[in-house]
Amino acid sequence: MRQQQPQAPVHHPQQEQPRTVAYLDDVRATAAVRYEEPTVAPINKFAIAALISAFFVPIIAVIFGHLALRDINGGKGEGRRMAVASLILGYFGIVWVTALAITFAAGILVVGAGGKIIIG
Repeated sequence: MRQQQPQAPVHHPQQEQPRTVAYLDDVRATAAVRYEEPTVAPINKFAIAALISAFFVPIIAVIFGHLALRDINGGKGEGRRMAVASLILGYFGIVWVTALAITFAAGILVVGAGGKIIIG
């Protein structure tokens, strides 16, 4: 008995052409999807106002920062990091201004007492 040798597949160029056209259509479709412009949500206005006011009026920064976080958590815009930064700066500013006011008041009391510290 004689073994049959496997035959090489017959090459038909006409059969490959529709597959090539379909492949090019897939590439074009993928390229069309790939290069769409991304959509970006606008930054929350309260977050912007909070960050600006954090350098001038800390209490306004805290109020606007909390309003911004409420809106952002509700799905109205972006800017969570900006709101949190303004809250940190605002609270730090409130503590700093309070410490400065206490130091100033203590200095006025000492000067008013003739340089002697009066307790009670």
